[in-house]
This record gives sequence, structure tokens and C-alpha cells, in this order.
Amino acid sequence: MMVSDFGQIAVEEWERAAQLRPYVRLDVSVAMPNHFHGIIWVVDDDDVVGAQRRCAPTDAPNVLPRSLGAIVRAFKSAVTRRINRLRNTLGAPVWQRNYYARCVHRAASSATNGN
Repeated sequence: MMVSDFGQIAVEEWERAAQLRPYVRLDVSVAMPNHFHGIIWVVDDDDVVGAQRRCAPTDAPNVLPRSLGAIVRAFKSAVTRRINRLRNTLGAPVWQRNYYARCVHRAASSATNGN
């Protein structure tokens, strides 16, 4: 499948997220025709940091720095700016409101311990 220009922007900004944030490790991701899937490891020293709340909204005014919500908000904002610049539609929405997050805690250690 060929990734569209908009999909390529999302892929580039996804990869850039880890370059800008030393506490972010990226796992697998895929750009779909109308959405994006990706796995992010949020790491603080040797400890994995969880989401701010059960749902990590990107539009809440009190999103904690370095939280999953802050990372996703920055990613969506960067993608939106670049897409709108490309199509000359400054300020137009690109993403649906919010996102679906599933937090996995210590998956690697659970798998090795048989838990």
C-alpha cells in the first residue's frame, strides 16, 4: 500500500516524537487511510510511566508534561500544522477529538515471569 502525503507526514512526526523526547520509545506503528495506530513506551529512567488518567485527553487544559496525553497532543498538533500548510487550510481540523489509549504496564516482565 502506498502511504499518502498526509500519511507520510504522520509517519515522519511519529518518528520525530522520539527524537524530541528522550523519555519516549516508539514501537510498531501503521498509517491507515483515515487513522493512525502506534505503540509508545513512556520511560522515565528505568521506570515506565503510565497515562495521566484512565483516558488521556489531548484537549484538557491540565495535561501533565511528559504524560501520554502531552505526547499525543504534540504529535497531533504537529501533523495538523503540516497538513494544513500543505493543503492551505490553516486552522482546519484534521483529527477526530481525543483518541483511544490502552496502557500496558510491564508487559515484558509479565511475559517472562509467566504472569
